[in-house]
Amino acid sequence: MVIAGVTMIVHTLILKKRNLEPVTAEITGTFKRQISRESKILKGSKFTYYPIVRYRIDDKDCIRRCDVNASREDAFRKGDTITLYYDRARNLILEKNASILILLIGIVLTGAGILAGISILSAL
Repeated sequence: MVIAGVTMIVHTLILKKRNLEPVTAEITGTFKRQISRESKILKGSKFTYYPIVRYRIDDKDCIRRCDVNASREDAFRKGDTITLYYDRARNLILEKNASILILLIGIVLTGAGILAGISILSAL
């Protein structure tokens, strides 16, 4: 738990330090990927849907398939917008920015792991 918590804390702090720029991206379509086929046990094939977005960086139009996904086809409607984050120093587009929730979960996991370790050692 300590390793997971510390990883979450460090990841959040690194993202916060990068000063990511928000970029508005328009959903232009959906990519459909089959994740399972119909069988005797499963009724119907299962699919995952990914938004395809268009955005503009430094007067250049860019198109990409996002990693974020949904199990419903109507989760990403054409014409809707989502926010991506541009790391100018590394010339990268990220889909998520630093989140205070992830930081707090990391702190709780780290604390719980330390307390569990102390309780195990004190029982010996």
